Amino acid sequence: MFTTARVVVAALLLQRVASHCSQAPLRFNADGTFHISVFSDMHTGEAEDTVWGQLQDINTVKVMEAVLDKEPTDLVVLNGDFITGENTFRENSTNYVDLLVKPLVERNLPWASTYGSTFIPLLRFGVD
Repeated sequence: MFTTARVVVAALLLQRVASHCSQAPLRFNADGTFHISVFSDMHTGEAEDTVWGQLQDINTVKVMEAVLDKEPTDLVVLNGDFITGENTFRENSTNYVDLLVKPLVERNLPWASTYGSTFIPLLRFGVD
């Protein structure tokens, strides 16, 4: 459960990050609300060489679009493991990030991302 203090701190931190972007700073709405849509552990790119894997990616984007079209959203968070770590590489990983970010850009929504467990080896050892 999130306490009000944690939500306010998170909003202030996100506002600081957003202030370096070309978009307007994040602010609470006139009614005091701030809506965050979180998409977690989407693992795009998993089994990319199979029909099943490609359909999962298509369906993931469809779900994201449906949520974003239905729910009021002030910020989107792509939370951890948004691409799979098993068979994505430097050559193809940006394609999957682009796939997930496209609905956000099309709707002009501010967004942020967090690292998941598949990113830990990259963070720990660096990337050549």
